[in-house]
Amino acid sequence: PSKEELADIALAASRLWDLDRNRLTRGVEYDLDIQCEKSPHDHSDQAERPLFKFVDEGVFQKPTFKSFIALLDNYTATLGVADSYTQQELAEMARFLATVMDTACMQYAYEWLARNKKVPAQQDKFVAALHSAWFDLYRRKAKNDSSGFEHVFLGERDDEKQTVSGLHNWIQLYFEEKAGQLDYKGKMRQKQRYADAEQFLTIQFEWHGQEKFISSSLIGTSPEFEMALLTMCFFNGQEDTRVTLGQHKVNIKCYP
Repeated sequence: PSKEELADIALAASRLWDLDRNRLTRGVEYDLDIQCEKSPHDHSDQAERPLFKFVDEGVFQKPTFKSFIALLDNYTATLGVADSYTQQELAEMARFLATVMDTACMQYAYEWLARNKKVPAQQDKFVAALHSAWFDLYRRKAKNDSSGFEHVFLGERDDEKQTVSGLHNWIQLYFEEKAGQLDYKGKMRQKQRYADAEQFLTIQFEWHGQEKFISSSLIGTSPEFEMALLTMCFFNGQEDTRVTLGQHKVNIKCYP
């Protein structure tokens, strides 16, 4: 990171965006069928067809994608049901962290945080902090029923309230929609207009019959980019971090 980037996380996030070499290109490796724009107050299904027209699943064989996808079946999405990790699942987490650490995105995030004295300077201690931040289990509704990784990337369902929280990752959205478990209901109307293919969407969907009224996701980004960006924001300690990613102005919400 440059001196300017070290002093300004928004500049660092823009640099991180440029470092995402595994980001997919719309119209080449994937395409979307937006169909409509709607008000967040409108709960009707305005999208007859799925959100994803296609995804080139060959990209999922890339090391960071493959090790990320291996984690998606390690959790019970229902709040109030405790999670626990098998030895195989712990090995999958270690493999994922080792794989993402071997990318420009995560090395940049590590350097930025270490030089700003937000994390330990030794890389092995940083990886331990990374594991704790993302994978340590904590209480949301019952003991050990949640983790940072599960909430952000996989999503959680509250059967009492019939609501969905989290689930911000486009790969999880794609797989759940493909499996018939997720029904895309439309894209939220936005003030800003972008000429390029959209890589940040705010949408409404139902997952296992429970609605997520408003949900924002980056689309086509690599697992290492999302891990790096969110890790930087989390350890930096601010609840709101406003950044520009490509043409998109985004607020990253963290609860350190």
